[in-house]
Amino acid sequence: MRKLHYILCRRSLDYLRVSEDALSRGLYDVSGVLAQISAEFAIKATISFLGYSFPETREIRGYLAFYPP
Repeated sequence: MRKLHYILCRRSLDYLRVSEDALSRGLYDVSGVLAQISAEFAIKATISFLGYSFPETREIRGYLAFYPP
């Protein structure tokens, strides 16, 4: 079984690719939402890679304000 940080990183890259595709098609609002999801997965992957559990929140501010004990 693959480690959680690897899975989250792959998801982040997938959402980023789709976001770039939406941006090239002029779907700016869709691209923005997908880019935010990509960023959230990337932050979760980093926190997981460092060995911490990430907070269960849907707001990017919650991830960025996360400081491990």
